[in-house]
Amino acid sequence: MDGGELDGLDLDDATLEVLCTRDLSGVPFPIVHLGAFYAKHRVGGEAVYRTVVMATGVTATGELEPIGVTAGDGEDATFWTKFLLSLKVRGLHGVRTLASGDHGGLRLALDVVFPSAYWHPADLLEDLAEDAPALLDLRIEHDVEAESTT
Repeated sequence: MDGGELDGLDLDDATLEVLCTRDLSGVPFPIVHLGAFYAKHRVGGEAVYRTVVMATGVTATGELEPIGVTAGDGEDATFWTKFLLSLKVRGLHGVRTLASGDHGGLRLALDVVFPSAYWHPADLLEDLAEDAPALLDLRIEHDVEAESTT
């Protein structure tokens, strides 16, 4: 994906390279926000719309950090699974809550890649930063309830 050729996403090639390859194993991200939008992308000199997905990690203290971005031709479970696995291979760990809209095959992909994480609907990333401690508390309560019923 070339940064200069994707309308609406103002990232240069070097920034995209870092977002798509950097090691994520240093910091746990208990909350990950996943978002998708459509943008024009040049393919063979022709402008076509493609799905752009982005992942933003939220640390336990509420700090936001972009952790991944990719573009594809749809939002099916295979596409989302490949993206989520790429983050996991790069070291994404400590994920307890995944927040997103209910995009295409995303929920199926989450069950495959992060089966023990809790899915939380989220429309605004700003809400995540403010609510990070509350979302973590909610997940801890969910874990305690699950343990007490087993």
